[in-house]
Amino acid sequence: GTMLKDASQGTGAVRNPAMTYGALDMGGASTQISFFEPHEDVMANLFKLQVGGERHWNIYAHSFLYFGVVYAEARLGALIASDYTGSSLNNIPHPCLPRGQTFNLETDVSIIQDGDLQYEIHLNETYSIDFVGMSNYDKCSSLSRLLLRKEVNREWCNFSHRGDCSFSGVYQPPLPTQQTDKQFGEFLGFSNFYHVWNFLKLNEKSTLSQLQSASQHICGLSYDELK
Repeated sequence: GTMLKDASQGTGAVRNPAMTYGALDMGGASTQISFFEPHEDVMANLFKLQVGGERHWNIYAHSFLYFGVVYAEARLGALIASDYTGSSLNNIPHPCLPRGQTFNLETDVSIIQDGDLQYEIHLNETYSIDFVGMSNYDKCSSLSRLLLRKEVNREWCNFSHRGDCSFSGVYQPPLPTQQTDKQFGEFLGFSNFYHVWNFLKLNEKSTLSQLQSASQHICGLSYDELK
């Protein structure tokens, strides 16, 4: 708190402060990212945060609707079930669920195929899908990546913003470079990020590679082994 106030003395924009962290938050319907951005020429989603004094902190922030855990589950379930259109939606193999587990999903998300393109739509009512687990991390990971809609970046965002995009065609300035001596460039995870960290028994401070390794281990276990 004292550091923030000291850096806020005077007027203008705060530049390159030490001891700032980005924030990652994930709820049921959406997920959010925010971080300090030392430049003022951000193309979109720039918020000027005032912390005492008259200086402002440039913050990039964006909320991704339908990328929270509940809708990720619903969207992924609809994507998997789309390969079984016209047949009974019972006992459909689900790579992200453990072997030996059955799971019923009620969702209003459906997949429409138009040539080589797939579209996600909301139905006026929900429908039911019965899944059986497969414990297949690689298949789960590849299907989950499809939900990020990275192809939208290629279609327009990479051109319009010269590659400064996160996913689903959303502009995002380059992430801050990590500087271990100044504690700048790291992120704190909240809400469902915390719950995943806790479930995977990761250390409080862990890398993305450690997250992947723990996920591979857990996602390879059967339902009985998990219990």
